[in-house]
Amino acid sequence: MRALVVYESMFGNTKMIAEAVASGIARHFEVATIDVGSAPTIVAGDVGLLVVSGPTHAFGLSRSSTRQSASDQAGTTVTPVTTGLRNWLEALDHPQRTVVAAAFDTRVKRRGVPGSAARAAERRIRRLGYVIAADAESFWVTGTPGPLVDGERARAEQWGSDIASRMIQGERSRAKGPQLMVRRRPLRDYEQAALIAAGGGIGLVTGLVVGGAAVVAFATVIGAAAGVVFGAARQSFAHKPGA
Repeated sequence: MRALVVYESMFGNTKMIAEAVASGIARHFEVATIDVGSAPTIVAGDVGLLVVSGPTHAFGLSRSSTRQSASDQAGTTVTPVTTGLRNWLEALDHPQRTVVAAAFDTRVKRRGVPGSAARAAERRIRRLGYVIAADAESFWVTGTPGPLVDGERARAEQWGSDIASRMIQGERSRAKGPQLMVRRRPLRDYEQAALIAAGGGIGLVTGLVVGGAAVVAFATVIGAAAGVVFGAARQSFAHKPGA
């Protein structure tokens, strides 16, 4: 199994984060990074993890108009982007098998600015049938052209590593097959009372059959106690098949 990290980047910030995420994933299995303009729209058969990313423009995924606006605001040379993440996601095919996916974006760290390209991308890949591995994540830049906020590359690397690690743990758990899972729901009051009453009733009948008031009383108490013990045991050991 390998991973594919797809990124859209004008100023290089999202690319740096994508490379850091890939470094984290590479601690666990093979990974490749690719610019969205060159990314395939059909995920290869050996790809088990797909990570998609891009900058947040105008509260969401970029468009040609927002990319031009960002370039004008930055007043600097940028990498031309003809195919943005939005365009690529519109062309992305449904997975033909189970493929885990995650999304991240880069955003200006400014209080009160809403919107996220990552959340928009996550909604799209979820609708296509990809299994979401982690909540959409944002990594911060100090301004439109950057640079990245201190510590973001290290955080991105750890984020990628965590996703890959959880995938491996999940594969190991599935390999173990069905297991018994302890049922944690406690008995409700009426259920406990019913068990005690049933135990007492059994004791009462037993006492009447054997005969004698003392025997009846003793058997009733023992039956009720048995109901309490059975209820406690049921709470601790009741189980159901796990997946």
